[in-house]
Amino acid sequence: MTQTNLAIKKLKGIKPKGVKVKDKSTFELLLKGYGTYVNLWGSGFFSGDLGCTHIPLLISDDLENTLFKDVEFNKKHLEDFIIVSAAFDVDGTKDLFRGLYSGALLTLCSKRLKQQGKKAEFCFNGDGLIYPYLFHGASHMDVLVLRNFNGRYIGNFINNFDKEFPDRPVILLTNVFGIYKGAFSNDNCVGVLLNCGADRKSFETEYPTIDSARDNFLITVGHSNMGMDSAGYHLFLPKYGGIKSSRVEVGQSSLEGLKLEETRALLLNSTDASDEELLTAARILKSKYDKIYENEK
Repeated sequence: MTQTNLAIKKLKGIKPKGVKVKDKSTFELLLKGYGTYVNLWGSGFFSGDLGCTHIPLLISDDLENTLFKDVEFNKKHLEDFIIVSAAFDVDGTKDLFRGLYSGALLTLCSKRLKQQGKKAEFCFNGDGLIYPYLFHGASHMDVLVLRNFNGRYIGNFINNFDKEFPDRPVILLTNVFGIYKGAFSNDNCVGVLLNCGADRKSFETEYPTIDSARDNFLITVGHSNMGMDSAGYHLFLPKYGGIKSSRVEVGQSSLEGLKLEETRALLLNSTDASDEELLTAARILKSKYDKIYENEK
């Protein structure tokens, strides 16, 4: 199982050079890679956010063949890097570059799991960690759960430019606050937002109870949330039966095969779930919709 708890308390009083990790050489390589791919990039390297989402896949390939060739790298190393790099003094475009590098590391970790015949399934619990662009443009994972993070553009463009790995990922964000998180621009992605908003105060005003969330549970089929600042409780599914709609009804007869009522119940019952329970719910979604969309072909 690939599950991570990024406790914010671990950051208190810890400086990057003082972090204790199982394999110091691996951690040093992570920092070296960060310096290579982030600090050496100029602010004018990219024309904009949308022009760089293919970068993590390229970086992960390069890391595989250079710094991390024949070097162990796993989810614990990734956990250590995320904890430490969240405290880096970054500004301007460097927070985007840091996010792209985190996406490359998640891609590398996922690819290695797949090469071992394992599922690339992750649950990261940030406990309030601030990390803009976290895992930006990452690919190759089967399931990714992000909870309790803050910052703009978190979990965006997952598997978006990965032609060699067309599998349908499930991306579930819960209790994530910041603008434009979870841009599920991959038409083959199953995306979920639970208890998410631009800021916590506005969210709690709009959704004071779980009943209000149940009444405002949005379902989108065949439309990405690209450019939308989706909030609250939202399920994004690939196009089904030729139908594309920014909002569908749970009981819509033409979408009966998607079992939307069943899915909504599963997700709303997961709002107070543990990390393991959330990961299990995401696995259930992947198994369910893999079968549904395969049968549709």
